[in-house]
Amino acid sequence: MPQKNHSNSDSREQLIRAIEYSVIGWHRTLLSGHKHSSTDLLALINFLRNIDLALPASLYESDDRGISETSIKGYRTRLKDAFQFYVNFQSGYVDYGEDLSREDKIKRILPVASYYLHTMLPSHSDEALLLLLKNVSIKSAGTIRLCDPLLALYYIIGFRYAALCGISVDIIYRPLMGSEESLRRVVPLAVVWRAPYINLIARDKKDGKIKQFVMSSILAVTSDLWRDFFKVLTGEVIEREEFDYETYKKDPEYRFLRSIHRYTFRMKGYTFHHFRHTWNLNWELVEERSPTDHIVSITTDDRYTMMMLLYNYNHYIELQGEELIQKGDASIDDCL
Repeated sequence: MPQKNHSNSDSREQLIRAIEYSVIGWHRTLLSGHKHSSTDLLALINFLRNIDLALPASLYESDDRGISETSIKGYRTRLKDAFQFYVNFQSGYVDYGEDLSREDKIKRILPVASYYLHTMLPSHSDEALLLLLKNVSIKSAGTIRLCDPLLALYYIIGFRYAALCGISVDIIYRPLMGSEESLRRVVPLAVVWRAPYINLIARDKKDGKIKQFVMSSILAVTSDLWRDFFKVLTGEVIEREEFDYETYKKDPEYRFLRSIHRYTFRMKGYTFHHFRHTWNLNWELVEERSPTDHIVSITTDDRYTMMMLLYNYNHYIELQGEELIQKGDASIDDCL
């Protein structure tokens, strides 16, 4: 992996480290009730930074390469100025700038989380992120309750670095279309946007398969990520699995073994112009009959999105044909 330029922290990196410091510290102290020194938190942030920047292990404890207490204080001030977001560790609360409802907190956290995700992913949807912030829950004493939306950003950060470190994580998960909860031990591989969700891609330790977990359906992370990160920091060797998301997208498992079809649509009026600037789909222009009459084919396993096109464009679109390209699992197709 090529090394990034780490001679000076630019403003973007300063905000990222301030977000990580604030959110990990919030989870450790304000949410979980553990005690730690600011020195420990800063040591962890420097370690994760070095992992992120692909610095050699010999630099992990190098003072001239790390972020100082004075620097992180300045970074957090910049974060507060940019997003009106500040974790006051001394007083024990998150300063959102005013006394806000949960809905208003979500609106305040959304740009912070979106900014952070933008550094991780080539693209993402704020609508998908909003679904996660609104629905992030925690299971405590047998009861599931909505949690501070900041927990969603903690999960994003935690899973990101668990993947970079090769750490196994225990989660309690409930499938979207089911009521049964289960404890899963997984090895995170990536956090991705797969419309309409933010997903955790991870290898299930039980059967060894790579699976996709909708992050808003994760009811709890029972692992102590703080402890596990410090184990790696202090020398515990864990073999990290290399993972390429673009390659994985070609795997039948990525499609949940659904059938692939080619749909042919006739788009009338200015539908095609709107479509090509709105929908990120695998499409091909078959014929341009006139500036307001186009034949377009779309190859996909996502039948739901095809129905959405018909609904959204109404009488300005017609489905003219559907061709099976690759057969999937009939029992899964019947459920769509």
